[in-house]
Amino acid sequence: MENDTLTPVSADHLRSTMRFWATGVTILTTDFDGTRNGMTVSSFTSLSLDPPSVLASLGKIAATHDLVAASGVFGITILTSEQEHISNHFTQTDPEIADPFADLSVETLVTGSPFLKGGMAYFDCRVTNKVDSGTHTVFIGEVVAVKTFAETENAGPLLYYNQNYRRLKS
Repeated sequence: MENDTLTPVSADHLRSTMRFWATGVTILTTDFDGTRNGMTVSSFTSLSLDPPSVLASLGKIAATHDLVAASGVFGITILTSEQEHISNHFTQTDPEIADPFADLSVETLVTGSPFLKGGMAYFDCRVTNKVDSGTHTVFIGEVVAVKTFAETENAGPLLYYNQNYRRLKS
C-alpha cells in the first residue's frame, strides 16, 4: 500500500530532481549606469507572442539580480555548443571583477544591455513586471529587439542536463 502522506520537498531534493530537466544555456546581461554584469541562466522561456515577452528567474543573492531590478532592462544571449567556456565564466564570475566582459566581444541593440558575440540569438528586453518567489525573482521582459545568426546553426545550442553540458547530435 502506498503512503498517502506528503512530506515537504527540501531544496536539495528539488535541486537533485531538477537536474533531469534538459535546458538551453543562456547568459543574461544588463547595464546600469555603466556597470555591466551577467550570469548564466537556464530558467528562461518565452511567455507571450503579443506583446512579445519572455521571462527569466534570477536568484536574489546574485549581483545581476539587483542590477536588472535597478536598470529595468536585460539581454539574453543563447549560447552555441562552442561557448561552454563563456557559460563557465558567467557561472563563476567574481563580484570583485570590475568588468566581466573585459576580454569578450560584445555588442548592444536597443536597451544598452551587452550581448556576447558568437551566440545563436539575442533577446533585448525591458522589464514589465517582477514576481517575487522565495529565493528568486521572475523578471518578465517585453522583447524590444531580437537578432539571430544563421552562421551559428551548424554549431547547435549548448544544453545542460544532469549537471553536465550536452550537445545535440545530428
